[in-house]
Amino acid sequence: MPDHSKILDTKRTKTITTDNWRKDPRLTAGYAALKTKLIFDQAARNKQVGWKLGFGSPTGLANLKLGAPLAGYLLAERALTNNAHVDIKDWVKPVGEAEIVVYFDRDVRPGSSQDLVLQAICAIGPAIELADLEFIPDDPTKILGTDIFQKHYILGDRDDSRRGGVIDGLIARITMPDGSEKVVTELEELIGKLPEIVTHCADVVGDFSGGIKKGEFILIGSIVPPIALTAGGLFRYSLGDYLALEVNF
Repeated sequence: MPDHSKILDTKRTKTITTDNWRKDPRLTAGYAALKTKLIFDQAARNKQVGWKLGFGSPTGLANLKLGAPLAGYLLAERALTNNAHVDIKDWVKPVGEAEIVVYFDRDVRPGSSQDLVLQAICAIGPAIELADLEFIPDDPTKILGTDIFQKHYILGDRDDSRRGGVIDGLIARITMPDGSEKVVTELEELIGKLPEIVTHCADVVGDFSGGIKKGEFILIGSIVPPIALTAGGLFRYSLGDYLALEVNF
């Protein structure tokens, strides 16, 4: 069992902006478009409740010439319950992602250090995200303008014993489309180190929306490459001993 009492590394004292994104015109334009989209969603009385990271795998970063993941937002209206059925027949290229979600019990102000960001994480849990890749994802500006292809998400059990974003000892199991099972023991292999990517998300969010708010959460990226979904199929994901998440198509 991990020692949850030791959740902070005292060396983590600076804000990490891995890719100097403010100097990348593709990203500043993309986040301006994302902010406009969020304003329109909120004007339509859609409630923003969280954030998400995408394209943070080594392949995603290399293909888009990025140094850190892209950040988007999540709406309450896009949440699904476990074992939901989703009609994807009109989607262009539906994919499923096995994710970890981190929850916050205090505000994270712009410019917060890694220590402060980690101290604000009150729980973690499993999550599934569904996306529709409507076009070839080769332009960060265009991707951000779609809110990173976000369609739906499912949140699983919330573990308040893992304050600070502790994921030590967790093993993930994902049922693949052919019925085989993929087991993931290195949860940060594709998404990057949790303290760094969550701090990066807080930095981006702080710059264009005022920061992470108490009660919000972040989907920190898929721990396996996005899985192509087909009508009549099933996507199943379990993390540790938490209740498995399923979605049917």
